[in-house]
Amino acid sequence: MPTIRFTDIGLRALPEGLYFDEKTPAFGIRIGKTRKTWIVLKEPNRTKLRIGHYPDLSLADARKRAMVAIGTPMEARTKAPSFPMRASSISIKETGVRDLAIR
Repeated sequence: MPTIRFTDIGLRALPEGLYFDEKTPAFGIRIGKTRKTWIVLKEPNRTKLRIGHYPDLSLADARKRAMVAIGTPMEARTKAPSFPMRASSISIKETGVRDLAIR
């Protein structure tokens, strides 16, 4: 089961087999003689869930459906993580601490 970066052009040229995407975990495509089927491996027993066929379902839409099927909201993957304020940006009056160690 090779893992490759999916692109629309690359998907058209793939030979028969089962391939997984580098970008989206547990998301893949099964290439058969007559059709290409988008699949998702669901945990805990890695059940294969069919989510559509290529090219009826585009790569972008298939990735969105895969994220929903896996249970990972798209917002969590696309938002930048929020970091706490650095100690140097907090005044001693705001913290109420006499000795503020900055590392």
